[in-house]
Amino acid sequence: MMAVLLQEELHREHVWEQLLWLVRLYQKVQDTCRGTKSLSIFLEALEGVQSVIPKDKFLAITSAVFYQLSDDTKEHSEADRAELTHCILLQARICPEETVLFLQSQLGADREAGCVAALGLLGALARSDEPVMSEKLPQVVEAVQCLCSDPRTQVRRAILHFIEDVLSANARSCSAWDVVGHIFSEFSRSTGRRAAGDLSAQEAREEGALQELCMDILGSLDLSVRGMTKLLWPRLLLYVVPAQYTGMLIPVSRCVQALAERGDLMVREVEELDAHFLSSMFQGPLLTPQTLLARLLVVAGSPFAGSELQAAALLLMQNLHSRIHRAVGAMWAAEIPLLLQCLQGKDESFPDSAEWEQRLLKFLRASLDTMEDEAWTRGLSCELSRWLSSSPSGSGEKSFLYKALGTVLGACKEVLHVQEKLLQHLEEANAEEPSEAQGMISFLSHAAESSFHTVLDTLTMFASRLCKGQKGRISRRKKMELDSRRAHATRSALILAHGSLALRASKEQLLARLEGDIVGNILLLYSCSCRDLQNTLALVQSITDFSSAFQAVGDSVCFNPSLKGKLLEILTDLLKKYYLGTPVSPVPLKVVLALEQLSKLKPSLGTKDMCDMLSLCCKNVVLHPSAEMMLKIKKSQQAAQYLQVTCRDFHSHLSVGALPQHTQPVLWQQHR
Repeated sequence: MMAVLLQEELHREHVWEQLLWLVRLYQKVQDTCRGTKSLSIFLEALEGVQSVIPKDKFLAITSAVFYQLSDDTKEHSEADRAELTHCILLQARICPEETVLFLQSQLGADREAGCVAALGLLGALARSDEPVMSEKLPQVVEAVQCLCSDPRTQVRRAILHFIEDVLSANARSCSAWDVVGHIFSEFSRSTGRRAAGDLSAQEAREEGALQELCMDILGSLDLSVRGMTKLLWPRLLLYVVPAQYTGMLIPVSRCVQALAERGDLMVREVEELDAHFLSSMFQGPLLTPQTLLARLLVVAGSPFAGSELQAAALLLMQNLHSRIHRAVGAMWAAEIPLLLQCLQGKDESFPDSAEWEQRLLKFLRASLDTMEDEAWTRGLSCELSRWLSSSPSGSGEKSFLYKALGTVLGACKEVLHVQEKLLQHLEEANAEEPSEAQGMISFLSHAAESSFHTVLDTLTMFASRLCKGQKGRISRRKKMELDSRRAHATRSALILAHGSLALRASKEQLLARLEGDIVGNILLLYSCSCRDLQNTLALVQSITDFSSAFQAVGDSVCFNPSLKGKLLEILTDLLKKYYLGTPVSPVPLKVVLALEQLSKLKPSLGTKDMCDMLSLCCKNVVLHPSAEMMLKIKKSQQAAQYLQVTCRDFHSHLSVGALPQHTQPVLWQQHR
């Protein structure tokens, strides 16, 4: 009937009058369901007769419907909201230009609910894929872009939903605005706000929901949509490296996996992207293969990232192997699935993070050996070095970076470059922090696995520099530097590092360098240190380590008798010091362990020297403080620092049965 009335101009005017009355009434009533349905029927009829709707009538209808949708005091059902949206879509079919202009005008409204409603309706129009809307979409996208810095949470959410709608319809329409970049920017924005720690509980939940929405949008993209491949690739690579986007690596990995399966990864090169865009993203050097691998390695090796994020990093490596190095494709295709099995719990032989880290470093070294590219390896070491210098102390990331950089330097053949990087990070490390001291030791140890002599030569140079001028005439400023707590802590860490190097050395390396360089450097560093608890513990531990290493060489090799005597004298003096009244300390038991290992080195001690040493050891063992007292010592600031690095379980090393039976009379004498 409505369609018939609208055909004749006489009846049409009457219909418009009745319609305006209905619209005015529509705005006043609480329950608008019936009115919305009536309006929907009228607009469908109007569309069918292709009649031109007067501008004032159009604005009245559009404003009334929009008011209902944007009125946050009314709780519309999903069905009612869908009917209201349908009315706007019908109007867009009848008057597309006017509808789009009206909704765009609402984007700049001060009222948050109005802006959110307009974004929702524009998204619905994009999703409808009407031919007329395809033409208007770039214009709409450009208008929405003006809101991208809006701080209001609901507006930010609505913009993300609008982008989701547009990307599901026609990705080509986004050419004027980097919508993918906006998704990542919003994720980073929420991450920063949450990290600041000044949000209420409700605000924190809202920011978390925004992050989840960003991940959901990217992870659910349909790559078959027109223009999607061009929009994503290789642009996605730009969001792999910056740390603020780490949480987005999971959906990025899924997108890259899908692109790889479609064969789209070789379509375009990074260089085809706008240079200004690239520069603004990185604010520095452009993306390099080494930058890409360094970032993915750090994420894969982080114990705090979580297995899903670690797996995403590994999958990105596998799918981007041609972007990283042409030689690793076959090797990574075989090895990365095995690493993924470990993360997924299918391989029970790697139960903890330390073993996982070790396997990842082994994978890194095998990759470098496969490449056989010295310039590329040197570039990776520079990239890891840059990451290490900027990483916060105490982080799991920095701990892994020390080991990764050491591994890469071990693969480098250029001695001067290796020495340069070793010295750089020895100078940068603040050994007063236990994590930095341990990082320095692991850094040197991993580098020494393949570059033992270069590492030891560098350590000898650095140790000499640290001790230079201790007994000579130097400037007051230089003396203050050498006497600082940091310098003393560095010497202690280096003493420990020499013991660690001895444990990793081959037989030939140990025989060639132990007595003159390793032990010589340890004694030099100890002689110019302040002899505090951490320094003493470091010395004792290093003696234990290199003695154990020397024993492993074989029974036929003799240790320098004079040097052995000097070391025994230092250790027995320490035992006497603590036995004669020095406050309780973890040192005596550590010294006993060191003496046990050192005394096993050939040539053997004489009977009298052995008895005297054992007597002193037994006195200290008998008088050793209780476990409760040792716990108090561990809690002290000074002891805790190096106990974390050096302490090993006494009961797993010290075997009373290892003491000769002739110590029983000594114990009996002490008892009497």
